[in-house]
Amino acid sequence: MYFIWHNNILLHFLNQEFYLFLTHIKTYVFEQRAFCFPDGEKRLVMHSSANEISLAFTEEEWEDLKEVLTEAAYLGNVYDILKGCK
Repeated sequence: MYFIWHNNILLHFLNQEFYLFLTHIKTYVFEQRAFCFPDGEKRLVMHSSANEISLAFTEEEWEDLKEVLTEAAYLGNVYDILKGCK
């Protein structure tokens, strides 16, 4: 199970769900999906499976989130390798 805590977001995934989510968000290009919010800041909006909830990220937040998820994937690979060494 993967738990990702980033700022005010806590995500949790089973192994396969995590890799599907990571693959999906890597297809997002900030400049293509972002729009200007009332405060003048451009944000990318990612919809969740709950219609009432969407997540909004500035470009810096978006890049940070992708980096954190990529690092979690690397750690997951390391754990898988270590498990295979038993």
